[in-house]
Amino acid sequence: AELTPLEVAAGYTALANRGQKPSLRAVRDIYGGKEKIEIPRAETKQIFTAEAADAVARVLQMNARVNLKNLKPGSAVAIKTGSSPYSYWLVMYSPKVVIVGRFLIAGSVKSK
Repeated sequence: AELTPLEVAAGYTALANRGQKPSLRAVRDIYGGKEKIEIPRAETKQIFTAEAADAVARVLQMNARVNLKNLKPGSAVAIKTGSSPYSYWLVMYSPKVVIVGRFLIAGSVKSK
């Protein structure tokens, strides 16, 4: 079975946070009028070592430099792409944001 985009984001969030996997939430900021309402910090769990996360990040950062021609030297952006029989996917991450895109291949999924 394929992972959902949220499950993929959870794994890469741990890489971006040096092995610390936070509980995910879809909301970043909440405002009541002009006043920002504080959101409690997400709980984290160490799922692999910071050194392992750094090693993977270095490889994926090389991928980003090859594929993103305008990326500044020393940037912490990392990219991973992949495919399945039904879709193509892309993950980009930095220490502050994880972006996951999944693109279905036309005609590969039949509606019920």
